[in-house]
Amino acid sequence: MIPVKPTTATPREASFDRGAENRYYIVIYRLQNRLSDIMLPLELRRPREIASLLARRVKALRLERGWTQQEIADRSGISLATYRRFERSGQVSLERLLKLAVILDAQGGFEDLFALPPARSLSDLEAYDRPRRKRGKRRDA
Repeated sequence: MIPVKPTTATPREASFDRGAENRYYIVIYRLQNRLSDIMLPLELRRPREIASLLARRVKALRLERGWTQQEIADRSGISLATYRRFERSGQVSLERLLKLAVILDAQGGFEDLFALPPARSLSDLEAYDRPRRKRGKRRDA
């Protein structure tokens, strides 16, 4: 069990404290977020919940590195207001999310996001080389 000092401060209030006690608040904050992160797999969450989860993870990585909101916004090339909105609501454009992932060295997951399934046979490999339709099939109404 991790020794935790009882407090009434929220993680937001504690993040401004740069003293030695700050690590206690961060541990509490991480434990609370990890429990909520592992309770449901991503497949069972709604898009808004996934966006909020990503925002919490980015914030945890930022705090782990000791960066302020201004520092991470400057390093990623996005405005401070945009970053604050992302931390608060999880709303951010894909391009800005990728910028944040690059500076936090977490872009590896994006490479597999919409990857083609692995080929199981030779005919599957040949199918990958054939020209594909650029549009969906027409529905006859």
